[in-house]
Amino acid sequence: MREITSVDSVVKLLGGAVAVGRIIGITPEAIYNWRARGAIPAARYLVIEQALRGKKRVAAASVFYGMGKPQDAKTNKKRRRGRCRMTAASSGR
Repeated sequence: MREITSVDSVVKLLGGAVAVGRIIGITPEAIYNWRARGAIPAARYLVIEQALRGKKRVAAASVFYGMGKPQDAKTNKKRRRGRCRMTAASSGR
C-alpha cells in the first residue's frame, strides 16, 4: 500500500471535504480546518484508515496530530535543572 503524507492528499483521495465529512459525520468546515492546520485529529485515525484501505492507501502517522511527532520536552514537561547530588549516605561513605 502506498503511504500518503499530507492532509490535502488524504482529503482529495477520499473525494473532497464534503465526502470526508459525510464519511466521518462532521461538517466540511471541520475538514477545511484540518487542511489549514496541516493535520488530522488522532481521534479520527481509525475512520480515516478504514476509508483509505478501500483505496489501497495508508496515511503516515505524521498526518495526524497527537501521533508520530516527538513531543517537545520544554513545552510538555519542566526539565529538572542541575545535577543529581550524592549524599554521604548514598555514596557508601
